[in-house]
Amino acid sequence: MINRLLLLKNYDKFSLLVLLLSAFPILPYVFRSILLITLAVLTIIHVFKTSDNTGNFNKTLLITILPFLILMLSLSYTEDINKGIQRLIQMMAFFVLPFVFYFNRHLITLKLIDWSLNIFAVSVVALVLYQCVYCLYFNEIIFSEPSQLELKNLNLLNSNNLNENAINQIKLRRFRKFVTEITDTHTTYQGIWIIFTIAVLFKNILKRKSAVLKSLSVFFSIILITWLFIISARGPLIGLILASIASFILYKKGQINLKIITGLLISLILVFSLGYKAIPGFKLKVDEVLNTKLELPTSGNDIYNFNSTNVRYGIYYCSIEVIKKNVFLGVGIGDLQKELNSCFHNTIGAKVYFWRDFNTHNQFLFFFASAGILGVISFIFSIFASIYFAITWKDSLFLFFILSVLIVFLTENVLSRSDGVIFYSFFNSLMLFKTAFKINDSN
Repeated sequence: MINRLLLLKNYDKFSLLVLLLSAFPILPYVFRSILLITLAVLTIIHVFKTSDNTGNFNKTLLITILPFLILMLSLSYTEDINKGIQRLIQMMAFFVLPFVFYFNRHLITLKLIDWSLNIFAVSVVALVLYQCVYCLYFNEIIFSEPSQLELKNLNLLNSNNLNENAINQIKLRRFRKFVTEITDTHTTYQGIWIIFTIAVLFKNILKRKSAVLKSLSVFFSIILITWLFIISARGPLIGLILASIASFILYKKGQINLKIITGLLISLILVFSLGYKAIPGFKLKVDEVLNTKLELPTSGNDIYNFNSTNVRYGIYYCSIEVIKKNVFLGVGIGDLQKELNSCFHNTIGAKVYFWRDFNTHNQFLFFFASAGILGVISFIFSIFASIYFAITWKDSLFLFFILSVLIVFLTENVLSRSDGVIFYSFFNSLMLFKTAFKINDSN
C-alpha cells in the first residue's frame, strides 16, 4: 500500500513537470532550464531510493546518450575547454531527457503522452497565431520598400541589380528577422515544431470522435501549413513531405496500392506548387536553390551576390576540410568553431563569413568534425535505432517525428540550440521509452 502511494506521488510530480515542459515553445529559456534541472534532480533521488531493474532497456539508453558521451570525451584533446563545456551545457538536454524518461518509464502512460502532444500542439498554434496578429499589425513596417540603409548594407544603393527579386529578397530577410526577434526562435525551429504539430493534429483528426475537434484540427492545420510556406522553411517542408509518405505507408501497411501512393504524391505536389505560385518569399527560396551554381561566395566587393545557398556551400566545404584533417578523433567540441572560422576567413575569404560565426549547418558534420568517426557513427546509430523501434512497434507518429527531424539534420545543427535539442530529446525519449509497459500506438 505504501509503495503504491509513493508511486502515485511520484507520478503526480513527474507528470506535472513533463506537461509543463511540453509547452516549451512558449516558455522562457530560464523556465525550461528550471524544469530540466528539477526533473534531473528528482530522477537522481528516485534512482538512489529504489532498486531499479533496468533489464534489457540499458542498451537503448546507452545508444541514445552515447553521442553526447563521446562529445564529452573530446574535451580531453580540445584546446578551448571552456568553449567545449559551454557547448555541452547548451546540449545538456540531449543527455538529461533520455536519462529522465528512462528511469521514470514506469510512470509513462498513454494519457500522459496524449496530453504532452496536445499541449505542445496548442503551444505551437498559439505561437503562430501570435506572430500572425503581430505581423498584421506591423505590416507596413515589414513589407515597406527597402530603406537606404538596407540597400547600402547589401551594396545595392547604386546598383543595376535592384530588380524585383532583389527587393523580395530584402523583404524576406526583414520579415524572417522580424518574426525571429518577436519570438526569439529561428524560423527553422519553428518549421520543425510546426510539421510535428501538423502530424499531431492529423492524428487527432483520425482518432477523435468530436466533429468540433476534427474541424478545429483541420482549420489549424491549414493555418500552420500556410505559415510554413510564408516563413519559407525549406528543410521542414521537405521533411513534412517525405516523412508524411513514409509514416502513411506504415500506417496503412498492407492496404497500400499504386493508386493510393499516386494520389498522395499528386496531393503533395499540388500543395507545394500552390505555395510556390502564391507566396513570393517561398518562390524566392526555391528559385535561389535552383539558380545558384555550385560556387562558393566570392571574396571581392560584390557582397550582394551571396545568398543562403552559396553560403551553405562554403560552410559544407570548410566542414569537410576540417573533417579530412581530423577523421579519427575530430578537432574536439571546443575547437570546432575556431577551425571553421579559420577556413572561412583564410581559404574562402568572403565578407559574409566575417559578420558572424557559422556552424556546420549539418548535424552529422558537427559530430564528425567534433568527435571524429566514432562521434558520427554513434549519432547515426542512435537515430536508426529510433527508426527501427518506430517501424517495429508500427508507431507512425514516432516514425514521422524521427524522419522529419533526420531530414532537417541534413541542413541544420538542430541540437545546437535549446529550441532544437529540447524538441528532439523530449519527444524522442518520450516515445522511445514509453514501451516500458508495452505502450505501443500503431497510429
